Amino acid sequence: MGAVQESQTSSALGELSQLIEGLNSYLERQPLLQDPECRISNEYCWMIEFAMHAVEKIIGLGDEAEPPCEAVLSILCNMSALRYSLEGKSSAYSDKLKILIPNRAALNDALYWASIERERTARAETGEVFDDDWPVACRDPYWAFDTNSFARLIGYIATRSLQDDKLIALRRAFLVYQRAGRPIELLSTLKEAVAANLFLCAELDCLLYPPTDETEQQRHGFFQARAEERAATLLQKEQARTTWITEVRANSDRIHNFHGISQGDITKEICSLMVELEKIQAAGGFCDYSNWKLLIPDFSESVALAYRTAAISHWRKYLPGLRSEGDPTRVHTYSLSFAKAGLEIEAAETGGFPNNLTEPEVCHALRYITRHSNGLPRWLEQLHRVFPELVKEAVVKELVWELKNAQRETPMHYILSPLVYHGRWLHAALAPDLLRWIEVGAFY
Repeated sequence: MGAVQESQTSSALGELSQLIEGLNSYLERQPLLQDPECRISNEYCWMIEFAMHAVEKIIGLGDEAEPPCEAVLSILCNMSALRYSLEGKSSAYSDKLKILIPNRAALNDALYWASIERERTARAETGEVFDDDWPVACRDPYWAFDTNSFARLIGYIATRSLQDDKLIALRRAFLVYQRAGRPIELLSTLKEAVAANLFLCAELDCLLYPPTDETEQQRHGFFQARAEERAATLLQKEQARTTWITEVRANSDRIHNFHGISQGDITKEICSLMVELEKIQAAGGFCDYSNWKLLIPDFSESVALAYRTAAISHWRKYLPGLRSEGDPTRVHTYSLSFAKAGLEIEAAETGGFPNNLTEPEVCHALRYITRHSNGLPRWLEQLHRVFPELVKEAVVKELVWELKNAQRETPMHYILSPLVYHGRWLHAALAPDLLRWIEVGAFY
């Protein structure tokens, strides 16, 4: 079982890496946005959210000790610069990545030094020396250092080859020491790290007993203004969120009121609740939109139950496209994710499932089987026990389409791969139809 999971994870990582490389190749195409800090294509900047989603997924699946590919670093550097130029406007992916990345030491540090090299290269054109990370740090980056990562910064003071990099590492380590309340043990470690380098010793003395020159005052004023601006923005967002929560608590019925909403669409309130679930589960790198009970502490049980009711209703209204019917769409929208969550909730929490479903509802549920992001949906085996012929018919239809249209050079990973690794219980039922198709050539 472990070997199968490991193989599947490896396959998913390979596919995500290819996707990220491809997206980044579009994001780097000329002409770029008219922003010197942000190197994103003017024509393809709309792809950044998809790229961030892919980056979030690969971080969640990847080995924490393995350095990231260049495309991941490029996307993260560009997104950080873009957020800075948009005055702090963010996304759910950005919020999750700011939690995920500092907990991945190899990724965090690789991103830090990539952003340093990127800034140094930009400033080299004017002959400007770059020996302080503050121009990068002020953009609210995804990397972060604290007392837990202090030892790594100390290590960079010794191992980085450039003197400017050693200086950058020293200054960042000093900030960590300063923000931690200047503990004596961290100071001792700092002094020991620079003892053999007279230049760094002098810099540490300046940091401990700083001169009050005009440049330093200007820089301090810049950071202070940015900090106040960011604090005001965060306060405004928190106040808006508090007001919204109060309104939703008082009107929980409107969550499952789809009056005036197009068939298959979801309301703004539902979308916002899904974002809240993403934030709650951000540390794990994966969001389960069916875990409606996580909403109870902040939003109340009535709101959480309204979310549950709306989800169960929505899967019946949303119509997933099928490749066999000519729909090439593979994008996972919030509306699709909410529909899948509703089906998962009903399967897990309704005692009569799937006996409570009509035959048209079963056929509709089976349209979701190729939309599962990792293997096959948990409820499919339950459906198969009660409606074996309907399940087999739906699966064979998509499987034969893939066998007819797949190319050796460009595997689809549509339904065949999930069936091989997750659908062993279905193999015996599928075998006769597949054998007939192979023998006849075009059975379907």
